[in-house]
Amino acid sequence: MQQNRIIIGIVTDEDGNPLLGVSVVVKGTDKGVATDFDGKFSLEIAPDAKMLEISSVGFITQEVAIAGKSSFTIVLKEDTQQLEEVIVVGYGVQRRGDVTTAILRCEPKIWKTNP
Repeated sequence: MQQNRIIIGIVTDEDGNPLLGVSVVVKGTDKGVATDFDGKFSLEIAPDAKMLEISSVGFITQEVAIAGKSSFTIVLKEDTQQLEEVIVVGYGVQRRGDVTTAILRCEPKIWKTNP
């Protein structure tokens, strides 16, 4: 009888920045963890575990075959279609259609070039 084993990994965005709080789950189970501040995770898996499902808000969910590997480097791609546009105001958040004052549109690519 085979025993459970530990797998480790890191999850980053396309620019190589570590992602905090990404869900890493053995597909078809409730066994999973969230990545730490450095994008790292460690997870005990059963011998019959086949796939990992990696997901985070704002990113495309990815499935990765375990296939006997013990270390993973996973790069998540942004999902610009998933997030609905919102307006951040000094006292809360409103939908763009509900705003009656002047607004400024900032694309994520602007944030990357002008932090």
